[in-house]
Amino acid sequence: MKAQQAANSPEKLKEIANLPIGGQYARAERYRLLLFQIMAKYSSLLPAAVNILDRTITDLRSQTSRFELDRDNAEQLSKRALSRYLLAHAYFLKAQQLLETDDNDGATGLLKLASEYSPDAADRSVRGSYFYEMALLGGEEEYSMPYVLHLQKLGETQTALDVYVEHALYNPEDMKGLRVFYRGLPSEESFADFWRGKTSALLPQAPQFTLTSLDNQEVSLSDYTGKWLLIDFWGTWCRPCVAEVQDIQRLHNIFERSSEGKAKLLSVACRDKREAVVNFMKKEALTYSVVMADNRIEAAFEIASYPTKVLIFPNGHYLRISSSREWMKQVKEYLLDEGIIDLEEVNTKL
Repeated sequence: MKAQQAANSPEKLKEIANLPIGGQYARAERYRLLLFQIMAKYSSLLPAAVNILDRTITDLRSQTSRFELDRDNAEQLSKRALSRYLLAHAYFLKAQQLLETDDNDGATGLLKLASEYSPDAADRSVRGSYFYEMALLGGEEEYSMPYVLHLQKLGETQTALDVYVEHALYNPEDMKGLRVFYRGLPSEESFADFWRGKTSALLPQAPQFTLTSLDNQEVSLSDYTGKWLLIDFWGTWCRPCVAEVQDIQRLHNIFERSSEGKAKLLSVACRDKREAVVNFMKKEALTYSVVMADNRIEAAFEIASYPTKVLIFPNGHYLRISSSREWMKQVKEYLLDEGIIDLEEVNTKL
């Protein structure tokens, strides 16, 4: 890009700023943000840079408003993820610019918006849609934590805690930090009780279902009332699914040995034939429970890709687990404070 080549020449940057920037969807906004970041390093170019940033935010807000969440529309889902990521990054840049002028009130509102538009679970399911932009702009994947830290500096502890909880729900690697933060507050409620209460308010209720197991027994969600339940949506035809079945088996074994029946695993075979699943389970020596999907359960849980996992909490609310290779560690983080599994074994096995 010309701006990168002219990064050490304010005069050339000024000329580039007056050139039209066009291209395919979101490309113009991507390069305007990069141009702002380069120009903002020079005080003489700051007014022009801020004008570029403000215009970009306006355009991105217009783009983002056009996309409703539709997991069945891959193209729209990707465009939604990209526009939301660029808008979050733009709000963060604007907040940083206001902080340099000690405009804490303005920065607080913008950091809140940056947090709200950061990739949600749907966006992360198509992470490749914005990964290039994240690398190009040198941005964070999401901006909830900068908002939390800003709120802490302002002494707005309760708001910081609320934002931290929502962040940790989808970023379990930060659960440890949330625990430390919560335990430093003047509260007699245990973190486990606090966490359960918060998740009840934030997460959707799991839809009821009744499916048939491989041995022709009915299995219902009500069979797991009061338990943690990890549901794995998969198929014998799905290579990524097949690649992780031994990990699924290992977690099932840990649940059975250590959880005293409080944590269970249920595998839902989708778009598959019973005979194929039975033969596969025997071939791989798998012993965990499998039921056959009925098309309705996939729609109820909005399953659009495989494998997909959801974790149902004892209160009946559920959370979609990231599809990354770190999914077992994420499950561990969610269960850490419940004391229902042997954590030493989990740390060794997972």
